[in-house]
Amino acid sequence: MSTPGPEQDVIICRCERVTLGALMRARRDFEVSSGRELKLATRASMGICQGRVCHASLEALYARWFPPGRDVARPRTPARAVPFGVLRALAGEDADE
Repeated sequence: MSTPGPEQDVIICRCERVTLGALMRARRDFEVSSGRELKLATRASMGICQGRVCHASLEALYARWFPPGRDVARPRTPARAVPFGVLRALAGEDADE
């Protein structure tokens, strides 16, 4: 095991405030074997941006830590509330009913 250094304080996922050190500890302590498992253990890429900001950094770490072909956490488009009036209009119903 390496000596903790300042690089472990680098924030990888800003939304969930997950540091490189937290990812390294989770990988070691939980014996994760894929990017998906690491994501579930740390919440990395599960914040408001759904991985849009941290995805490239996480992909680089996954490539170093896990064998090729392992499942990889993909960024997801954030969900947004849609007013019922918009849904009714799409369905062809009158919004005033």
